[in-house]
Amino acid sequence: MKKQSINQQIRGLLYEVAPTAITSVAGLRLLMEAANRAHLRRVIRERIQVKKIQSGFTEDQFLLPLVCNLALGRSDLNDIEDLRADRKLTKHIFGHAKLPSERRLSEHLASYKDSDLVGLKRVTASLLDYIPPSRDEQSGKIPLDIDSSCFEQYGTKKEEMGRHYTGAMGFNPTFAFWGRNGFALNSVLRPGNSKDMSGLKPFLEETLSLIPEPLLEQALVRLDSGFYAKENVEVLLQVPNLSFVVNTEPTATASLPTNPRAGRIPCAMSSACKSRRRKRMGN
Repeated sequence: MKKQSINQQIRGLLYEVAPTAITSVAGLRLLMEAANRAHLRRVIRERIQVKKIQSGFTEDQFLLPLVCNLALGRSDLNDIEDLRADRKLTKHIFGHAKLPSERRLSEHLASYKDSDLVGLKRVTASLLDYIPPSRDEQSGKIPLDIDSSCFEQYGTKKEEMGRHYTGAMGFNPTFAFWGRNGFALNSVLRPGNSKDMSGLKPFLEETLSLIPEPLLEQALVRLDSGFYAKENVEVLLQVPNLSFVVNTEPTATASLPTNPRAGRIPCAMSSACKSRRRKRMGN
C-alpha cells in the first residue's frame, strides 16, 4: 500500500517503513506448544546434564530461548537480550519471565563436552516420533540425504579453515537431512579442504544410530559420487534391511566389499544419470 493511500484512509496514523522484512514473535507461542507436545523440556533434561549442581536455570531454559531466536532469524547470542527485555512476552511464551543473559548463556555453552553435544543431537532425533515422514514418491521410502556444502569465510586465521574445491576459503560441513521436507537430523563441521569421502565413516555411523530401528528399515540413504568410498559403503551394508543409493562416475574404481546384498539397478530413476552409473546397495 502506498504512503499516500494510507494517509487518505486512516488520518493521524504514524508508521515507519522498515528497510528489511520484520518477523513477528507471535508465532513463538505455537512453537513452544509444539515443543511441549513433543515433551522437549523433559527430553532435554534427560539427555543433557551439563550442570553438576541443580540450581539456577535448567538446561531447557538455556536452550529453548536459543531455538526461538533461531526461528526468528536471529543467530547471535546477544539477540537473547531482545527477548529478555520483554518479560511479559517471555512469561507468555516460556512460562517464566526471567531468561539467562548473553554472558551467562555463553559461559554455559562453553562448558559443553562431546557427550553433551551427542545428547543434543539425540534431543533433535527425538522429534522424529512427531514428524510425519515425507516419502520418496518412486521408492515409497523415507529419504536420508547426506550432502556437504561450502561455508565461505572472509578471515584467514579461523581454526580449520581451508580452500574448498570451488576455490573459496572456509569450511566444508556435512549434513544429514531426513525426509523430503528436509529435517536437519545431523551435521559436522569439517575443514574447507576436506574431501567428501574422507573421514565420513564416524558421521554415517552416528547418523544411523540416531534413527529408531522401525524408521531405519523404511529409510533410503542417498549419497552422491563425492561420498563413494569402500569404508562408507561398508557402514551401510552392516545395517540390516537398509536400502541406499550411491551415484558414481563411470570411471570410479573404488573396490566395494563383497556382499550378497550388493547389486545394480538401471539409472532410469533420473534423467541426470545418463552420464553416470547408479548403484544400489541393500534391499
